[in-house]
Amino acid sequence: MLLAALATSVVFAADLPPLPELRIPRTASPVALNGRLDDKWDVAGAARFMLTEFWTRPDATPTGETTTVRIAYDDHSLYLGFHCVDTHIVGNRTAADDQTYRDDCVEVFLADDRERLSDAIGLEVSVTGAIADFYYRHSDWFHYGWDSHAIVKTGRVTFPDGRSGFVIEISIPWRTVLPALGPRKRGGALRANFGRWNQRPGEKPPSVFSLWSHSGLSFPSPHRPERYGRLILADSPETLPPAAP
Repeated sequence: MLLAALATSVVFAADLPPLPELRIPRTASPVALNGRLDDKWDVAGAARFMLTEFWTRPDATPTGETTTVRIAYDDHSLYLGFHCVDTHIVGNRTAADDQTYRDDCVEVFLADDRERLSDAIGLEVSVTGAIADFYYRHSDWFHYGWDSHAIVKTGRVTFPDGRSGFVIEISIPWRTVLPALGPRKRGGALRANFGRWNQRPGEKPPSVFSLWSHSGLSFPSPHRPERYGRLILADSPETLPPAAP
């Protein structure tokens, strides 16, 4: 019975895409977050990538509500900007560590760059700006006592093509990230994954999940750290963060 359950919940490795790898630039100055769709990410030289909608049926029609992510870092923080097309925005959660996944939200998962990977840290950020941040060990163990001290700015925007949506910008300080990841090897690389829950009341399905690196699960979930992609920190110092000023 257990083997049968595992077989139906995990996609065969031969059917999975390779783990993505992305080189992210080191910016000379902090990215000023304002929750708007402006050119600061281009000025910072931020890398850009898209999330892919997860569908259980291969013949499903994509929503067309795309998710573009911008990412950069400096000596003090990791910066992320999620640009989400969305015609029906749902945002009700305002408390910290609430069920933000029931809103339109984005997700960030980070882990050490190692072969055998099980532990990670996660942030789930609602379109309202509410944050649920946690330390993850397995699907039944989430420790919400961990605090990322992330700064978040959100805003509703109209994209250049006329479609509406929202922006969520996040700054995560290394001083909280790196101690949570444990002893690190020399060099600048992290394992990571990024997701989005797109709530669609009255539609089928009522929510659509998007992900950077396919989790290898047969249902929409990001919680499989061994399937995280890899972030290469370009021009990184030997240790992050630097000594406190």
